[in-house]
This record gives sequence, structure tokens and C-alpha cells, in this order.
Amino acid sequence: MSKRGTSIGRRALYSIALSCVRKKSNGQPVNPFLLEYYQTNLAGKKKKVALVAIMHKLLKYIFSILKNEKSYEVRNPKLHAKMYLENHSRLAA
Repeated sequence: MSKRGTSIGRRALYSIALSCVRKKSNGQPVNPFLLEYYQTNLAGKKKKVALVAIMHKLLKYIFSILKNEKSYEVRNPKLHAKMYLENHSRLAA
């Protein structure tokens, strides 16, 4: 994240990141995978630095969706890595 871009975009990403790491009134996380990523980052970083990491991850999601023209799927990162390795090894063979 840099200050060269639009401040409105940064504010929008900041508010989206905040809403992704919060919990609903019943205690369920809005996005459990981003919340887990945020909490692991909090172990060694300050709160705003961990939140900027969530903003960066959201930007990667947005650009991936735009590039691949596919809808967003909430997927466990460990499962995604396994699927990626299976597909990558299939293509190499």
C-alpha cells in the first residue's frame, strides 16, 4: 500500500478489511480465513500493520477475480494449496 493512489480507495479497502475481521452478533466470524490470518499476524505485528496485510490480501483477491473473470469462493488456504499442487503437477506431466 502506498500513498500514491487514491485516498478514497484506501479508505474503502480499510473499511472492507475491518468488516472482514469482525465477528457477527452471534459470534461467528464474517470471513473465518481472513480473521485467522489477521490473528496470526497480530502475534508479531501491530494492529494496523496486520490490517494492512488484510488489505493487501483483499487487493490480490480483487485483481485475481478481475483477471480470471470468475466469482469469489471462500476456500480454506490449505485446501487451496493442495488443489493448486495437484493441478500444477497434472499440467507438468
